[in-house]
Amino acid sequence: MGECTTDAIAFPVPSTEDVLTDVLRQGAQRMLAQAVEAEVAAYIEAHGDQRDGQGHRLVVRNGHKPERTIQTGLGPVPVRQPREGKRGHH
Repeated sequence: MGECTTDAIAFPVPSTEDVLTDVLRQGAQRMLAQAVEAEVAAYIEAHGDQRDGQGHRLVVRNGHKPERTIQTGLGPVPVRQPREGKRGHH
């Protein structure tokens, strides 16, 4: 009959291990982020009584530090650490 006019294209299929590793790495990233957020929240709460002359908190949340990568048994995991700081005097 006729000649085949389509080419077979092979797409790489991730192995089950690759998919599982990605899921575990994402879980580790979420756990680290939650642990760091909880630590910062506890620190800020513990120092919530420190106020300046106008009654403003001296220890406040101050964005995030630059993202960094932590090497784990699952490979590198990116982490963003919240930044806490003392409010400047105006």
